[in-house]
Amino acid sequence: MTPDSDSRYAFTSEGIPIRQGPGLFRPEEEDEFERSYDVTVKVFDLAKTEDLEEYRQVLEGIANRKLVALGKLREPEWSTDSNSYHVLMRWGKRFAEVPRHLRRCLMGSVRK
Repeated sequence: MTPDSDSRYAFTSEGIPIRQGPGLFRPEEEDEFERSYDVTVKVFDLAKTEDLEEYRQVLEGIANRKLVALGKLREPEWSTDSNSYHVLMRWGKRFAEVPRHLRRCLMGSVRK
């Protein structure tokens, strides 16, 4: 879900994955990268082992700045219907988007 390292991506100096993958970028060009997010919305049923584990992973990812909480983090609420705690969470995985004018192929030539 939120791996510490993902070989599909190159990373900025802040550790944010670059969506377009490896490329030839000068450090000063990172300032021009645009930030984007893959957003997830989910209601966790904390009585379910897999939901509880994913909820823990999301909270850990937010605490470690690998994920971004969207909106307020809410406390789980008791549901009398299911006799368990539920919590709605909205979060995003951060990415850096390379502006078109900086995209280069691996040999360093500018793509058109």
